Amino acid sequence: MPGHDLAAAEAAFDARGWQPGSDGVRRKDGKELSLTFYYPTSRGAPMQNGAELLRDFWQKAGVKVTLRGAADSQFDQVISGQGSWQAAFLPLTVTLPTQIVPFVSGPTPPDGGNFGFIDNKEYTAHVKAASVLPGAKGCDEWAAAEKALFRSADVVPFADLVTPVFGNGATFEIADGAIAPTSIRMAR
Repeated sequence: MPGHDLAAAEAAFDARGWQPGSDGVRRKDGKELSLTFYYPTSRGAPMQNGAELLRDFWQKAGVKVTLRGAADSQFDQVISGQGSWQAAFLPLTVTLPTQIVPFVSGPTPPDGGNFGFIDNKEYTAHVKAASVLPGAKGCDEWAAAEKALFRSADVVPFADLVTPVFGNGATFEIADGAIAPTSIRMAR
């Protein structure tokens, strides 16, 4: 996880010419240092609380942050290039490392799914190496690829929500965080 160092963030902004204004918001050439941050409302209050906490950290460094909660359908539109945003809490659930590749590398919207405009050469090199290795032989390369994303803070694991699932008179299996419909067995 990336470290949190307010003094280092302020020094980095200062070095790039972003000076704090009388209201605490940094400016450069008459432009405010601001960003729009999206979070999904479908995950409830914890996402909003997390977004507010992150906004507080950024504001202490002099960044003006506008929070935007969005339903899943709106979220899809925003990240596909139909909205203006700079950062987001974006829950991506994958079961295989190959499934995340188009979201964190390759073409950007509107030509591709790399909505974060990530260009991590180390990640790409490990994915290329892993892709030619069959089965478990590629695991070390896939792990190295994922570590490259975390090391550069292209993606940051930040939270996990526990979603309880209950059954009465039935058994079932959970797959990828949801009930597998074909596994449901009525006990009565």
